[in-house]
Amino acid sequence: MYYVRYCLKIVQHQTITNNLSMNKFKGEFKIHLAKNRVQWYWTLKAEGNAEVLCTSEMLSSKQNCRKGIWAVKRIAVFAPIIDTTSDDF
Repeated sequence: MYYVRYCLKIVQHQTITNNLSMNKFKGEFKIHLAKNRVQWYWTLKAEGNAEVLCTSEMLSSKQNCRKGIWAVKRIAVFAPIIDTTSDDF
């Protein structure tokens, strides 16, 4: 769950820095099979430089990867930015 919250902050930050428009953020989610050939994970990569913005935790199935991706896509749009380094926190 920590990874999902971290990813949400990254995805939302990227959206805000691109004029609050999801259409201007071009990236892609990729589903990967782990080296142990049992677990799955997904990554979110930026389109321009292919930098990995977010990596999920290891998941038990490909279907769980898809669910995690849809959760991030659905929730990130509305997730607030919480700055834990500020004095107001």
